[in-house]
Amino acid sequence: MRKFHFTFRRFYAFLIGTVFFMSGVFKLLDPVGNSLVVEEYLRFFHLGFMTPAALVIGIILSLAEGIVGAALVSGFKRRLTALVTLGLTLFFTAITVALYVVNPNMECGCFGLAIKLTHGQTLLKNIILLVLWLAAFLPLKELGEPRPGRKVAFWVVAVSLFLFLGWNLRSLPLIDFTSFAPGVELFAAAGDDDENPDHREPTFIYEKNGQKGSFSIHRLPDSTWTYVGPDTLERYVLITDNETPVLSFMDAEGEYMDEIAADGKVMTISVYAPESTDASFWDKMEAYRALLVEQGVKPVFLLASVPSRIGGLGIPETIKSCLYYADYKTLITLNRSNGGSVYFDNGLLVRKWSHARQPGLKALTRLGYSDPTDSAVNSATKGRIRFQSFLLYTFALMLLL
Repeated sequence: MRKFHFTFRRFYAFLIGTVFFMSGVFKLLDPVGNSLVVEEYLRFFHLGFMTPAALVIGIILSLAEGIVGAALVSGFKRRLTALVTLGLTLFFTAITVALYVVNPNMECGCFGLAIKLTHGQTLLKNIILLVLWLAAFLPLKELGEPRPGRKVAFWVVAVSLFLFLGWNLRSLPLIDFTSFAPGVELFAAAGDDDENPDHREPTFIYEKNGQKGSFSIHRLPDSTWTYVGPDTLERYVLITDNETPVLSFMDAEGEYMDEIAADGKVMTISVYAPESTDASFWDKMEAYRALLVEQGVKPVFLLASVPSRIGGLGIPETIKSCLYYADYKTLITLNRSNGGSVYFDNGLLVRKWSHARQPGLKALTRLGYSDPTDSAVNSATKGRIRFQSFLLYTFALMLLL
């Protein structure tokens, strides 16, 4: 009977550990995206002065969740892990109670961008975790000892989480949960020229699930969207009712040039933090621009800035001829890397690269001869397989050693 009871306690601990581990891994999968969620939390709690540290805070909390989850699943340091788990759960529950009461229009970010929960669902999840904790760890004196191999498993998985983080800081997320994922077609390429010939016609901001969209009077959203007001200041990332995104950007005169990205073979290079660049960065971008032109690919540089602020960045004149301006939210959604590249073929988003892994001559030549749809599917599939392999590897270590 005692052994049977202990088995159930270990099973409850495994459930809690799985939730913590997956939560941490999904956030580490997209550190930049997670930092945006952390920024919203900091602003909600009137800690806006800490937003420059949002990325670091997000990484620390994500690693803490992942490591605690690994300890729970593997059974490492059960008493200490139980106390840390309780502290984290109570901390997250207190935050969720405040969000549930105030009900701000923001994502919970519990599982990064992979799984979206309402504030009520998040609160219910945390309450269930607290109940499971009581069943799994009380009394604390009777937790038992793990098998010798579990200690090795825990440390290997902990190191693997750090390596996983390092990969994702240099590369784009293995799975893209944004509206600009490989395989989507830009709104400007969806055949709406007859309905919406002039991008300067009146547009209106609507909001749904924390995301804002700019809609023309000829293409208003359904009733699930909430009207915010007229679009007078900037264009946001747009998700229409058929989930077709708009990549909005303008030239130096303020004219929207969205159609450029949907015309032929285009490589957009998005720089969402141009103030952090220098002359050497733009020298590298000039060589990259020349390579793209040589391969018959139209370069489009997108800056989260305005013309009056780029004078001291050392941008070559050749780049200025294909330079456009977009808002920060659009560019960080399009590509999580500052200086990252996105390849479009007649409006179809084919592939994405981080600044550190921009495609060279061979990759561009291969893209030119490949079917764009197949390339998009292969890119998305390869990322999913790698992520699933990582999960299989870590859980195999925690459960089998």
